[in-house]
Amino acid sequence: MVTDRQVRRYRKKRAAGCSQEAAAAAAGMSANTARKWEDLPLPSVVGTPRDWRTRVDPLAEIWETVVVPMLEREGGHKLQATTILEELKVRAPDRFQ
Repeated sequence: MVTDRQVRRYRKKRAAGCSQEAAAAAAGMSANTARKWEDLPLPSVVGTPRDWRTRVDPLAEIWETVVVPMLEREGGHKLQATTILEELKVRAPDRFQ
């Protein structure tokens, strides 16, 4: 996916007189992608945010019953994601590998 920063850099290089290929390379995109963004608005303006899930949440069933209580037990201390994952592996080794 192309970012606003890449498109801005591409356009700046083009305005400085670079060829499409050179400007695209400097911006970290292919020449074909650069051609697409030559006249379009920035990607953040063009794209529409997605409001659906692309896969099932693997923690949905245990979030409220296992993870949230772990976080609350720690109070103000922060748990690392790896610590939570290790605890999940102990509780359900077949599900979390």
